[in-house]
Amino acid sequence: MASKFKDLGVRVISALIMAVIAGVPIAFGGPWFVALALIVILLVIYEWVRMADPRASTLAYIVPMAGGGLSVLCAGLGYWWLALALIGLTAIAAGADRAKRDRLPVETQAPEDVISPKTISSGVAWSGLGVLYLALPVLAMVFVRGPELGLDNAGFKAFFFVLLSVIGADVGAYVGGSAIGGPKIAPKLSPKKTWAGFLSGLVFGGVVGMSWAAFINMPLHVALALTVPTIIFSVIGDFTESGFKRKLNVKDTGTILPGHGGVLDRIDALMVAMSFFAVLILIFPNSWPV
Repeated sequence: MASKFKDLGVRVISALIMAVIAGVPIAFGGPWFVALALIVILLVIYEWVRMADPRASTLAYIVPMAGGGLSVLCAGLGYWWLALALIGLTAIAAGADRAKRDRLPVETQAPEDVISPKTISSGVAWSGLGVLYLALPVLAMVFVRGPELGLDNAGFKAFFFVLLSVIGADVGAYVGGSAIGGPKIAPKLSPKKTWAGFLSGLVFGGVVGMSWAAFINMPLHVALALTVPTIIFSVIGDFTESGFKRKLNVKDTGTILPGHGGVLDRIDALMVAMSFFAVLILIFPNSWPV
C-alpha cells in the first residue's frame, strides 16, 4: 500500500506551498489576483512553448508571453473586448512565427531536416492554438473572481467553489485510484487514470464543493447541479493535457513543482472547469445564486 502513495508526502508539501502563495491574492482579489493571473499565464505559456516547440527562438517565447500578459492586464482593467482581441492577434502572430521558422530555405538544410508542409501546419497549430488553450482559461479565472476586493462577494465565493470542487476531485481521484486501482478509463490517453479514481473524485469533490455551498447558504440542489458538471469538466481538462503531453512525448510540462511537475500540470483541470463556469455565468447570470 505504501508504494502506491510513495509521492504523497511531496505532493502534500507542494500543495501547501501553492496554497499559501496563491491563497493570499485569491482572498484579497482585485489587483492582487490580477497579478497572480499574470504570473500564471507567463509560466504556463513558457512551459507550453518549451514543450511544444523544439526549435523555439527567443521570439517564440516573447510573442505569446507578451500578448498573454497584456490580455490579462486589460481584463483586470475591465477592457474585455481588447483582452480577447489581443489573445486572437497573439495566436495568429505565434502561429505565423512558427510557420516562418519552419519554412527555412531548403538549401540551408540537410535533406533529412526538411520539414514537410503537414508538419509545418501541425507546428502552427501547436503554437497558435496553444495560446488560445492557455490564455482563455486564465481570462476565465479573472472573470469568475471579478474585480471585488475581499471575501464577502460573489466573485470570491464562486471562484472558491470551483477551486474546492476541483481540488476535492483531484484528491479523491488520487486516493481512490491509488488504493482501488481497477479498469482504466482511457489507457492510451492517460494510462494511470481509472474508473475507481474518477468515481472517487466525483464523490469527494462533490462533498467538498457542496460543503462550501452549504457554508455560504446556497441551496444544496443548486450546488449539486453545479458541482457535478464542474468536476466532469475538470476531468476533461486533465485528459486534454494528458493527451497533449502524450502526443508531444513528454512526461511533465515542467519541474517547478516537486511531485506535480509544471504549473500547467497542476492547473490543467482547473482551467477547463473555470472556463465552463465562466461561460455558464456569462450566458446565465442567475445560475450563481449567492
